[in-house]
Amino acid sequence: MATFKDYLATLSFWVRMKMRHEALKRFSESGNAFVLAFFFGFFDATFFYISPMVYFLFTVIFSPLCGFIHLIAAFVGTIAGSFVMYNLAGDFGSAVNKILLNNPGVTEGMVSFVRNGYFTSVSKTFLASFWTIIPIKVYAVQAGIAGISLRQFIAGFFPLLFIKLLIFFAVFLFIGRFFNAFIKRKTDIFFCLYALFWVIFYFLYFAKIRSIY
Repeated sequence: MATFKDYLATLSFWVRMKMRHEALKRFSESGNAFVLAFFFGFFDATFFYISPMVYFLFTVIFSPLCGFIHLIAAFVGTIAGSFVMYNLAGDFGSAVNKILLNNPGVTEGMVSFVRNGYFTSVSKTFLASFWTIIPIKVYAVQAGIAGISLRQFIAGFFPLLFIKLLIFFAVFLFIGRFFNAFIKRKTDIFFCLYALFWVIFYFLYFAKIRSIY
């Protein structure tokens, strides 16, 4: 009869086989990876809460060029998702706000911060998005409700978002180059460390976010 240790050994073997450097590089360069990046961005901007950075910061380590293309795809997906949320909020503001607040990554404080910011200073609110951890969907929905023009929202918000994504891209590109030898030899361990990083990040985010906003 198989023991827990046997199952653990089987899982470990599966991870080592699937997380080989060549396999991940091959996936990063595939068309499916590009499509997935777009939908990561789209769903993050709507009612999902896993940042596309979780995805393209991983692929950039195995294929920098494809990682950058994934960043662009995720960025375009984010714009498309924000466009949907902006228009829904313009027509069904109250209902969309209620659905938004059911998202575990969104708090009433976040909504109030953005809504009040738009009425005080639209440009300063866009600028604040650069260093806050408020989800994109909150900015899109409140812009639609506040009657901010779509052109103003896109021109004011998304250049700052793109710069932020580029900064993270550069950091993980450096990590990929600096630890290249280790990643090639111990890809499965690197994958586990990368996954652990994001698990800890989201654990702290959900644990602390309501005390911040």
